[in-house]
This record gives sequence, C-alpha cells and structure tokens, in this order.
Amino acid sequence: MRLTATALACLAFALTAGSQTQRQAPSYSADSIVNLASGERGRLAPNTLAAIYGKDLAPYARARVESDLRGNTLPYQLSGTGVMVKVGGLLAPVEYISPEVVIFLVPSELRPGTVSIILAHNLLSGPTIRVQLAPAAPAWFLMETGFVLARHSGSMEWVDQAHPARPGESVILYAAGLGDTRPILGFREFPRERVPLAGLGNLHLLIDGVEVPSERIGYVGLSPGFPGVYEIEVLLPGELGANPELLVDLAGTVTESGIRLRLEPTPPQPDAPPLRSTK
Repeated sequence: MRLTATALACLAFALTAGSQTQRQAPSYSADSIVNLASGERGRLAPNTLAAIYGKDLAPYARARVESDLRGNTLPYQLSGTGVMVKVGGLLAPVEYISPEVVIFLVPSELRPGTVSIILAHNLLSGPTIRVQLAPAAPAWFLMETGFVLARHSGSMEWVDQAHPARPGESVILYAAGLGDTRPILGFREFPRERVPLAGLGNLHLLIDGVEVPSERIGYVGLSPGFPGVYEIEVLLPGELGANPELLVDLAGTVTESGIRLRLEPTPPQPDAPPLRSTK
C-alpha cells in the first residue's frame, strides 16, 4: 500500500511525538570539545571556532545560512532545531549542527580563564564541562592534510596542487584562534568588514624556521563574512624551497608543526653567457 504525502507527514509526526519521552540527553565529554581548525582538545580562546563531538546532540544536520542572521547578529540557535550552546554563561553563536557534531563560536567578549560549556537540545542538557580559555589558541585551517588553506592575493584563487604559490608573491593564509581584535566584536556580532588583530606586535610568522619581517606582513585580522576566521596576508620571500613549513607564534603559543604552504619554487635560471667582443 502506498501512503499519500499527507499520511506520511502524519505518521512522521506521530512517531516523533511518541519518541519524545525516550529522547536521550546530549552526550559528550571534555575530550570531545576541540579547536575546529586544529582538532586539539581544549585549545580555545575568545572568538575561536570550536566543535563538540558526541551523540544525540541535534535532531538532524543543518548549517547556518544568511537568513539565520538578524541584521549583524549571529544566531544562538538555528531556527527549529532547539540546539543551544552556553559558554561562560553566554549563548554562543551556532554555525553548524548534527547529531554527532555541533560547531560554535566562543563568544569574543569572554576573557581568558576557566569557563563552563554546556550543550542543550530542547531543554535536555548534556554535562557541564569546564575548560580553560587562553588569550590566543592559534591554529591553521587546512586545504588538505598537512597544507594550509590559502589564496593568491592577486587572483583570489585557492592555493592548491594545480595553483601553487610562488616565491615573491603575496598570499592570504587562514587561521583560527588569534584572539582579540580591535575593536572587540560585540555580542554575537557578524564581521561584515575587516577587523584587525589587537596584538599584532605579539604575532610572529615563521617560514621554514625563519621569521618573516613585519614589513612583509599586511593585513592580519578577521575575514569579512566568516566568523572566527582570521586572515594573514604575507609577501613571500623571493627565495624559498618547495612546500615550506609555516608556524605562527603568538605571545609564546605556537601552531602545530608540520603544516606547509603548497609552493613551487622558481626554477634556477641558467647563468648568462659571457659577452663576446665584436672587435
């Protein structure tokens, strides 16, 4: 027997309503709350994208879309989902939900120190987890395993195997957890424009272990339209080996080792032939 669409909808509602009393509270632990970019447990700072992994976190998968915004305000709950995350007592912006993972933004106005994190789904709360917020928790977003997410500044093409960077060009690197901006964004404020990093003097970018001079670093701050995503624009040195390692040292906190920029060095040029006299 084939059911009509109306009958299917009624059946789905009845099954959902009948299962409400059996719904499980969200399940997660301290080990499953991580920095979204690095995947490291507890490596969090204000304005850092984080992920909670677990079970029964949400009814289905859904990402934040433009219509979820209210002017310049990020939602603390994706409409109709009933999923909320509190960090330090503040309702955090929610970027993505699914039964196994919820991505949220640590509120930018929180200060370093111990805070509690709790996820609730339709009034069923998971465990309260206490974590330590650092002033910064730098980490690279990745294009692929081992390679940083980056663009060519001129064309805005992604840097990848087919379009590697080259020595002497300007590229934009994408990172998380760089900390406070100037000004600090307001409560759940959506970054529509560039917002520069506050502690730029504490940021050191190293390429293959050599620090890049500050005059070769351009804009560092939030990427417009992408909450919790930072840009570092850098003019690469003229001489580099293939796929150099990138490190950011921010007031003594360093990104993980082994992350590289997809780069094809300029091939060596042959020596010019000696000039011959015409006399």
